[in-house]
Amino acid sequence: MTQENFYIAIISIISVLILFFHSQIFFLIKFIFRSSFYITIIYLLNTFIFGKNIFLGVNIITIIVSGFLGLPGIAALCIAKTFI
Repeated sequence: MTQENFYIAIISIISVLILFFHSQIFFLIKFIFRSSFYITIIYLLNTFIFGKNIFLGVNIITIIVSGFLGLPGIAALCIAKTFI
């Protein structure tokens, strides 16, 4: 195998891997952005609106729930915190 064929094979393998993992990478990036945005929303709610009545802690569960469910997940956490 010549060096030129080796580079072509490497580029082909990398392009197939990018096409295969594109949706998973896109989902992960979207999850990270949504989680960071909604954690900022939770921080602002804790600081300005809720005060001492309801306090949602920023931990791994709130990050996962807000990343997957978004604003309805934050509302569900507030409701659960109120009644539990």
